[in-house]
Amino acid sequence: MKTKIQHILCLLILMWLASAPLYSQPTWQRTFGSVYTDRASEMISTASGGYALVGTIGFDDPVIGHAAYIVNVNSEGDTIWTKSYQIPYSTNATVAFAICQADDGGFLIGGSIEPFDTLTTFNSFLLRLDPFGDSLWSKIYFGNDMGLIYQIINVENDNYIIRGFLDAPLFSSVSKINDWGEVSWSIDSLYGDDIVLTPDTHYLLLKWAGTQIDQDPRLVKIDTGGIIVWDRTYNYTTGFEVNRRVIHLTNGNYLIMGGSTKTRLLEVNSDGDSLWSNTISEPQLPAPIDIVQTTDGGFMVLAQIPGPFLDIDIHLQKIDASGQLEWSVERFNTGKDENPISLGKHSDGGFVIFGWRQDGPIGGDDWLLLKIDSLAGIVGVQEDSDSDPQSIKFYPNPVNDWLEFDFEILISGYVTLYDLSGKLIFSDKFMDVDKSKLFVGEIKPGSYLIKISDLNHRLLAKELLVKY
Repeated sequence: MKTKIQHILCLLILMWLASAPLYSQPTWQRTFGSVYTDRASEMISTASGGYALVGTIGFDDPVIGHAAYIVNVNSEGDTIWTKSYQIPYSTNATVAFAICQADDGGFLIGGSIEPFDTLTTFNSFLLRLDPFGDSLWSKIYFGNDMGLIYQIINVENDNYIIRGFLDAPLFSSVSKINDWGEVSWSIDSLYGDDIVLTPDTHYLLLKWAGTQIDQDPRLVKIDTGGIIVWDRTYNYTTGFEVNRRVIHLTNGNYLIMGGSTKTRLLEVNSDGDSLWSNTISEPQLPAPIDIVQTTDGGFMVLAQIPGPFLDIDIHLQKIDASGQLEWSVERFNTGKDENPISLGKHSDGGFVIFGWRQDGPIGGDDWLLLKIDSLAGIVGVQEDSDSDPQSIKFYPNPVNDWLEFDFEILISGYVTLYDLSGKLIFSDKFMDVDKSKLFVGEIKPGSYLIKISDLNHRLLAKELLVKY
């Protein structure tokens, strides 16, 4: 009698889950911009749980010219406010690359302007906004002919670290400024690709050593006074190709990500000692763009790949804590360019992607904001598949011990099992079989997602599974 009741309850749960939003992680798409060509630059998470997006709109506007643009949205992607800015003393050419939230809830935007009196030089600028997007002050730095601000991080007591060409006479620098844009110190000739704040309130700069086509990762630790604490280079036979990101991990270590057609990973401890490295190769030749740590200690990598129509498509890689690929998937294959720029976390365990898309619905190239679930699902977008999902049968469901698969034809690939937070429970490879089975008797009762993919990690089938 008890077993019969359990079966009925599990069937009711399965029916409810089938009708409810999967994983309780809604997905959505938002588009922003002008009727002209727009470019996305950076997305940050805000203190209110939403996101701030920055970039430039109106590149081919013949009258107004292009302007810095910021969009403040809530956690569901709904617009709170939008603002556009053109810095005085520019030829209608204000380009925004970086954004940071200030302690008062406002924002600091950085980028580049083209002055009125020249067509060959650029100057960097900073623009301070209040929490509603209204300008408090702006400042132009005239120190060199190629002024660009690539990154801003909020460090402590209304101070900021700037990465880019600020007021160094010739070369890129790392600078510390106060909340009025006044420079406390700068380290010249220290070109970097990314910078993070360390728990001891120092700064860790990722830069490169070697040649531009064969870059080795290099980490430079800088103290609060602008003094270099240590400088480490990590030599590789083939190099990292291109350095992209350095992120601080929950275990206190740091992860470096790089690569141009492969995802290259290197974990180091807080002293800069190398712990492990790995290179992930896929036939799609993904170029990694951004990375975040997931709740299971692994990573989600945002990449771009060449699409089948000579376009650019979004690619996602789920990687475990030791740097091994768990699964990957292509997303938003429309035949147009979808250029990913930033990857962020969502409070429900999913992720948010920011970038721009070719020939968007507003006109020109528009900004694109995508909310995906923890397994990289996007509403209204079909899974890539070379076979009919109905040709693969899973039974019984609900299941207690053995779950069986019927493929009907001989196939090779992988079977993976995830919980509804996206954590990998099980993964195994099978070769040339038309039937198989998986023992699930040792996993705890609950709801899971099971996926079958081919040897190239292309999804063939997935099903919501109830274990009782």
